[in-house]
This record gives sequence, structure tokens and C-alpha cells, in this order.
Amino acid sequence: MGLKLPLYMFGVVFHESFLQFPKVITATEISKRLGIEYKSALKLKRRFQLFCSDHLPKYKVLTYRALEEEYKGFKLNPDTETDVAPKMGLKPYVSADACVLYSASQRANKGRSRYRYGGLTSSIFLSPKLGGKQVGTLVHGICIQNGPAFFESVSDTKANTIGPLLVEQIPYSVPLFTDSGYPWLYNIYKNHRSVNHSAKSSEARYKLARNRFCKLSVHNQVIEGSFRLLKSSFSSYCYIKPEYSKLYLDEFSFIKTSKFFGLDCITERCFGSQFSWEGRSTGAREATVVRIGQEKYPHRRSSKETKKWLIQAIKDRKYQEPEREERLRRNKEQNKYDLNSAEAISRSRKALAGEMKRFNDFWSDSQKSKHKRKREIKYENLSFKIWNSIQYYKESSEENPTVQFIADKFKLDKRTLMIILRKWLKYGLIQKRKLFNKESHDKRVDFSIVLKSDSLPHLLYTQLPKNKKIFRRMDQ
Repeated sequence: MGLKLPLYMFGVVFHESFLQFPKVITATEISKRLGIEYKSALKLKRRFQLFCSDHLPKYKVLTYRALEEEYKGFKLNPDTETDVAPKMGLKPYVSADACVLYSASQRANKGRSRYRYGGLTSSIFLSPKLGGKQVGTLVHGICIQNGPAFFESVSDTKANTIGPLLVEQIPYSVPLFTDSGYPWLYNIYKNHRSVNHSAKSSEARYKLARNRFCKLSVHNQVIEGSFRLLKSSFSSYCYIKPEYSKLYLDEFSFIKTSKFFGLDCITERCFGSQFSWEGRSTGAREATVVRIGQEKYPHRRSSKETKKWLIQAIKDRKYQEPEREERLRRNKEQNKYDLNSAEAISRSRKALAGEMKRFNDFWSDSQKSKHKRKREIKYENLSFKIWNSIQYYKESSEENPTVQFIADKFKLDKRTLMIILRKWLKYGLIQKRKLFNKESHDKRVDFSIVLKSDSLPHLLYTQLPKNKKIFRRMDQ
């Protein structure tokens, strides 16, 4: 629409971008190859990026459907100390991580230290004394082994920012492999596994552990390899402004994903068909092309109403940099994936709903001490591991696990385990059944655990309510 240059020039950019991948084609290269001015070449590059941005959501839908079909009913053993290789087999690994493309050096900060914020965001913003403007690009990526890859420009690596990207593109049954920077995924993806890159060695002569990159077949080298490809490719650009980073990343994601699915998949005739991962890992050699001549796409000309559509389209797809006040607000904002939703509270019984609200109030209060929060996180992580383990044991053996079995599996003291189980019994989340084969002289606490709820809500396990009656009963 409104292309004043010959149409074949867009075809050259389209064709060369696919041929040279993973090498990117820059505006300077386009101007030299086609013999046009740099401004015209840059607009031609922007048109191709808009084309990629428009059709990339179709590939995301196809990837979601393929993953959902591949991992339908798939479950890993909740015990994180077991090897996942026998269960995974030849299934593709799905990894997620974040990296920095262009950072703000100390020279850009006029000699000031750039470590103002924690994590990766410390290297993409200028010093607050210089305005705190974002000059670097923070990229979050989701990659499937020998398959598609999607990269998104983000402002931080917090759960409220990354969580929607993961939920939108990855089904809940998919085993997701990350590093230790995603501790909040344990209650969203039951098949989530992480590897600690900073694990310390058990031997005094070594500082770091030997299995810090791959432990029990758990690794995120799939996304690390994609980041290596992305960084080496984007070195041809030297630098891109953060506001245009979304366009460049959409272009790279579109071309890489089309090498796997092919281009016929995004046409109206083929879109929506079913795909499987079998036989689709050979790469670009089996990729197909769109037959534009057979489809007979009309060449539309611009009018007065659509004269500035290109400028507006680029503006709509720009990355919106958050203001400094917005960044400070996000730093204090509570992770919504660690709270009970209003819908879940409304569907629960009165006593359980009150406990769920008390959990939300505890984590929304910024005045709570650090050691209380740390202790509560420890019990909550343990409670979800126990809950998932009970579900997995019931489905695999068709029997209800006992208290002794859970204590031996997680190497727990029964007093610690009973703190969690008593809370579940109080609100009707589980039911205990007497063991018939237990001897009469055996006074140990042991019974079968029967789940009465499909999911486990967020509860407080160490913060008792300030009620005098409860403390009187405990004293008695």
C-alpha cells in the first residue's frame, strides 16, 4: 500500500532476508544492493518488519497448538532429584530466559556507576542523575528445541511482566526449563524445572559446582544457544534504539520460526491445520514458500485517508519505555502470580476464603519483616511440592500416599509435615483415612492422605491469627 518503489524491491528484501538468515540485512546493505537512498531503504526495511509483526501471531497460535497436542496429559515426577531424560525421551525441550542486547556503559553515564537497579535492568538504564532514560534493550526469549523461537522486548524481568508472555505462548502441561530466576513458576507450571547456575561445589578445592549448567538432564541451553545466535546477528546493526527493538525482534522471530513451519502456514487456506513435531526438525531445507502469483494479491494504492498509515503503523508497534515513576511503582508492586485471585476467593467456602484473604493481606503489607517472608516462602514452596507429589502418586499407583511415605520422600520431620497437613485438614482440602494394617501398639502419626480439592490455594503456614481463643487452646 502506497509503495512508490517498484514492487520487486520488496521481494528482494524479503528473499534476501530469508537466504542470509541468521545474518540480518541492514538498511545500508539494501541501499547499496538496490541503488536507492538510505531513507528509502530504511522505509523498505520498516515495511518488511511490519509484515513480520503482522503475521507473527499466527505462528504463535500454531506453536501453542502443536505444544498442546505434543504434551497432552504429560507429567514429570514432582521429585526434583530424579532424572527427567527417561520421561522426556525425544520430546523437544522448551526453555525461557532473558538477556541484554545493548547495555549502558559507564562511559555513557559520564563515568557514573550504572548499577542503580538490581538484575539485568541495571545495565539498560542511565543513572538517575542523567534522567534514568533507557538506552539498552532487555530481551525475553522462549525457544523450542530445533523449532520456533519468540523474542520480546521487556522493561524488567519481574513476574508481572514475563508471566503474561509465558502463559500466552506455553500451555500449562508443557515441561518448561529455566534457570533459577523464575521461582514463582512452581505453582503455575507443574512440570517446571530449573537449574542453578551459581551452585556451589561440595569440594573445597572448587568454587562452583560441576553440574551448575546441567543437572539430572535439566538445562536451558536451548534458549542460551538462541541468544548466542541473536547477539551475533544483531552485531551487524551496531546499535538500535529501544523504541524500535520490538520491530527488529519480531523480524528475527518471524524468519526463524518460518524456517520450521514454512510460509504456507500463514495463508488463509492453510492456517488452522494441525501440526506435529515429527519430521519437522530438519530446518530450512524443507521449508516452503508463499506463492504470491497464484494467490493474486491485489496491489492497493494509498488515498488521502491512508496516506500516513506507515508512520502510524510503526508508531503503534514501537516499544513503550516506562517512565521512572512507573518503574519505581513496579518494583514495589506485589507479584500477582503469588496471590489468590478474586475469582478463587469467591468460589471458596467462607472459612477458606477468609484465610486466602489473610494471605493476600500478608504479602501486600510492605512492613512485614524479611525473615517472616522468607520462612513463609519456604513453607509455601514445600506445600506445593507435597501437593503435586500426592497427585502424581495417586495417578501413577492408584493408591493414596501415607504421611510416612511423604516424610521419607522429602526427608522431613513429621512435625514440619503436620504443620502443613493440619492446615489442609482444617479447611477441608484433604481427608485422612485410618490405616488398617497398622499395629495397635504403633503410636506414630500415620494415615492415608486423600485429596478433596482439585487445586491448592495460597495459604499461610507460619503466621497464626492473633486470636486469644486459639492461644488458650494451645496452652491447654
